[in-house]
Parts: sequence; C-alpha cells; structure tokens
Amino acid sequence: SSSSSSSSSSSNIKPSTLDTLSLLPIPFDKFRYVDLKEAQYLYEEIFVRKCYDVAPLSLEAIERSSQPRRTVNIIDVGANIGLFSLYCLKRWPKCRVLSIEPIPQIAKVLRLNLLSFSSNSNSNSNSTSNSNRTHCVEAGVSSDNGTATFRYFPSMP
Repeated sequence: SSSSSSSSSSSNIKPSTLDTLSLLPIPFDKFRYVDLKEAQYLYEEIFVRKCYDVAPLSLEAIERSSQPRRTVNIIDVGANIGLFSLYCLKRWPKCRVLSIEPIPQIAKVLRLNLLSFSSNSNSNSNSTSNSNRTHCVEAGVSSDNGTATFRYFPSMP
C-alpha cells in the first residue's frame, strides 16, 4: 500500500556529511546524514556493535540461502538514511537491497547515500554492478490499504 507523508517543517534540510574514521569497516569514506547524534548512534549500532546481524541476517544464514547464481534480496523498511542498507550491500556482495523510507527529507539523504555506494567502483568487484543492487522507494509500508500522514520533527532530540 502507498502512504503519503508530510513534514512538520517546511524547510529543506541540507544533508551534512559525516567524516568517518578510516579504521571503521564501511564501504565509503563519508556518508550523509540529517542529524549528527542520530547518525553516530546508528553507525555504532549497525557497523560496530552489529546489532542487526542476527538470524535470519547472520552471515551463516545468508550464505546457506545463497545458492550459486542466486541473489539474496533484503528489504529495509523504514530505511532512514540507509546505513543498514549500506551495511548489507557491503557485508553480502551478492545481495540486492530495496530501501523504503516515507519521509521525503530523509529519503533524499538515503538516495544520496545509496548513490554514493553505487558509484564507488571499489565497493564490490566480485559481483554485479552496484547500481543494479540498490533501489529506493519513497513510501510507507502497512498491512492496510490507504494513505497516512507522517509527522516529522527534525529538531527533536
């Protein structure tokens, strides 16, 4: 089902760039974000503590399900700025990721981060081109048909 979204803020958010430490295992030197503290928290949670790396997303489960010539598809619902999508793309070279984010300002940053990965020729040399591995949809997901209004408060702590 599709959902509409609205923002409580009419201003266009300019995505900032977070310079990441070269020692951290990510497929790019920089990623864009909306809120620095949230981006740092997500980065720590996903890339450092690997909180999302549990069954069925464990490396072993992905490898068991990946028969030769078979691509694993991952759907990142509520993708935010795309750090989990980027983590999956780097961690599992044969996966494709569909990233879904309903808030237009955040979806813009998500697209920029996915584009950054797609254009990075060193991200994945043993698989299909990176541009064929990512797709972004600006929508909400629900078990009900219809539309919904999302409230977005970019300045909230």
